[in-house]
Amino acid sequence: MQNRISSREIEVLKLKAAGFHNKTIASSLSIADKTVELHIQNI
Repeated sequence: MQNRISSREIEVLKLKAAGFHNKTIASSLSIADKTVELHIQNI
């Protein structure tokens, strides 16, 4: 089985790599802070 990164996880990763905080990422993507944390954990 091959693990793939979702398009949303890629969006989160790009914003995180650009130096944005989780709260800012969540706000810009209209998702919860905990969802950002979950995406980061999945990566």
